[in-house]
Amino acid sequence: MSADRRSLLKVLAAAAPLGWTLQARAADAPTDVVNAPITDLPDRLLPLVGGGALDAAFLDGVAQAAQASGGQRERTARLPALDAVTLAHLASRLDGNTPRLVVALLDDAGAALALELLRARGARLLAFEPQRLAPTLAGAAHARALGLALASGAPLPTSPATAAGAPCIALACLI
Repeated sequence: MSADRRSLLKVLAAAAPLGWTLQARAADAPTDVVNAPITDLPDRLLPLVGGGALDAAFLDGVAQAAQASGGQRERTARLPALDAVTLAHLASRLDGNTPRLVVALLDDAGAALALELLRARGARLLAFEPQRLAPTLAGAAHARALGLALASGAPLPTSPATAAGAPCIALACLI
């Protein structure tokens, strides 16, 4: 993890009394809703990725789900840098009255900021799952399965117990 992202996480941790932490927000979600199958998904789908090695595999799974459901997949939102310009661009894409499902595969800092931004827009957390994905064929297959499950409202696939690799967060929100 880069020094900038570590600094950002330290700021988020220091802001815990204000309720700005990822864990506090994830804990707010009802346990019977998080990671449960969803039946009434909107037609619009916004994928969100952070520039990781397995983004293409994740987006392939999202595309498969969108094609199978006949939904409209919006242009992918990317969070390669956690700067104000990138976050403002994402916020502008989330504005509007059109319901959409946002599915994401992000590192922990990116997930914290994206989740805060989504919650500020009134999003409901549907799925939240910490993962460890290695940049291997098995990791790509798991990332593809995550994208497919998140975008189709299916239960998330189980991570292998021996999974090694970069930590990331898979999440879905209804906004």
